[in-house]
Amino acid sequence: RLEAIGRAASGMAHDFKSYLAAIRMRSELILQKLESGRPDPEDVRAISRAVQEATEVIDGILTFARDREVTSWPLDFSELIRDIQPSLKAICNSAVELEVTTSASPLILRGNPMQLRRVVMNLVQNAVDAVTSHGHIQVRLERAEVLSDGVSEDENEILRPHAVLVVAD
Repeated sequence: RLEAIGRAASGMAHDFKSYLAAIRMRSELILQKLESGRPDPEDVRAISRAVQEATEVIDGILTFARDREVTSWPLDFSELIRDIQPSLKAICNSAVELEVTTSASPLILRGNPMQLRRVVMNLVQNAVDAVTSHGHIQVRLERAEVLSDGVSEDENEILRPHAVLVVAD
């Protein structure tokens, strides 16, 4: 249990650091734009989103600490990726170009949005850490039809829709 707590704390600290970086970057942009007389409301919305996501990380810590069951529900994974795209861009330094591609149609799955956001943010942060100088990170979400058991060669086996997330540097 102590090892699990350590891994969870490390992951959550990593997430929280990412949200703070997004808040810092957007705050600096707002200051620059205010000085030039061209404020952008999207910067304030991005800060609000980062604060909401950081709040969800804290909720995750509390859930873990209290041994509560994590709840999940149907959600559109494509929409979730599009919603966190500004936070993903904030993770990337100026030498890293981020390309995000999602499915045009909804990719509905059952999950916990906080956990899914954390997974995607961690994958992108790991990709950023792997880029030694200038680089390109691609986040791609697409639909795939997969056999229900993944291995059956029975032609009558039912193909089931799956979401495939690729993070490449």
